[in-house]
Amino acid sequence: MYSTQLITESVLGKHNITEWVKQEISTIAQSDIDLALARAELFLTRDRDNLTSKARIEEITLLYTMEKAKQLIVDSLLSAIILIRPEILIRGNKEVAFSSVAPLQAIATQLGLALHHDQIDAVQTGIEILADFADMGIYDVRIVKEADRAVNKWGHITVHGDSAVVMPTLQISLDLYLRIKATKYLPPMLVKPLDYI
Repeated sequence: MYSTQLITESVLGKHNITEWVKQEISTIAQSDIDLALARAELFLTRDRDNLTSKARIEEITLLYTMEKAKQLIVDSLLSAIILIRPEILIRGNKEVAFSSVAPLQAIATQLGLALHHDQIDAVQTGIEILADFADMGIYDVRIVKEADRAVNKWGHITVHGDSAVVMPTLQISLDLYLRIKATKYLPPMLVKPLDYI
């Protein structure tokens, strides 16, 4: 029993998702990555009138070198977008994996926490990053009205009320989709399991 769980954890464990996403990001054209890095540099260096925004960005530039901060922004953005609940769609006779939607605040928080320890600063910085990268074709931000809220195939409401959501436009590989799906319900092994008697 122990060896089966250990093998399952080592092959399908959630900690591997980060590595899988990095592999997925490495398949994106280098010219697109370079464009995103240049956009991240503009985000970090532009003049700001808002003093709290200015202070948050200064904190980032004190904690990280410019190159590290740019890479963190791009990697965090792409990872957050790629990992928005992947689902399979049928295009023609071919299955393709796309992500669905996620609340704007959830993605903003995830982005910001890569750069800040404070939750409020994280959300505000994440929203600024999403605003600055909105025209790059990686995702769309939409307002879903109460009347148009989405219900998935299990009957659960995925967006409540009038909500701002992030809708990725990146197509992920079917392999990554299947790997994430396999780990979705896998519990983390917090301690070594007892030997079966």
